Amino acid sequence: MAKKIVPFTYDDYASLPQDRFIHQIIDGEHFMNPSPIPYHQDISRNLQRILVEFVERNDLGKIYDAPIDVVLSDTNVVVPDLIFISRARTSIILEKYIAGPPDLVVEILSPGTRKLDLDLKLKLYARFRVPEYWIIDPKQKTVRLYRLGKAAQEEKLFHEDEVLTSPSLPGLRIPLAEVFRS
Repeated sequence: MAKKIVPFTYDDYASLPQDRFIHQIIDGEHFMNPSPIPYHQDISRNLQRILVEFVERNDLGKIYDAPIDVVLSDTNVVVPDLIFISRARTSIILEKYIAGPPDLVVEILSPGTRKLDLDLKLKLYARFRVPEYWIIDPKQKTVRLYRLGKAAQEEKLFHEDEVLTSPSLPGLRIPLAEVFRS
């Protein structure tokens, strides 16, 4: 008789001890990764500063950085590096977590999360109709922008010497050299 695997749920996730690891659940499977390296955090801080300034100046919504729980379903809980939630959708911001897909999710690749971010999370975010997903590659100094949702994903690749623009944030212009400086 085959052993039945019981999926990991939000309740299981919420009962985990607070430690130095990033815990996530994708389709009921528990993933655990170490905390990011300093350059990863430099990129995150640089991008967050630019996004917060733009979003607040234009009263567009909220920017959050990791760690913040995004609960897509009882068996899908992720901790993106950065998220944007539009003012029209702030009702998904609950006391303990974000309840549903953000308008924009940003993941910064690390050796331990590369496959997770490029494959499993990309598919998960598409399935839950996250409108826009950015994958930042610190080694290549690129940002891959995905438009997700009902239609097939579209993709645009931005390099360090380019200016990133976003369909989710009209008017935003990010010189990527500022993001990749350490």
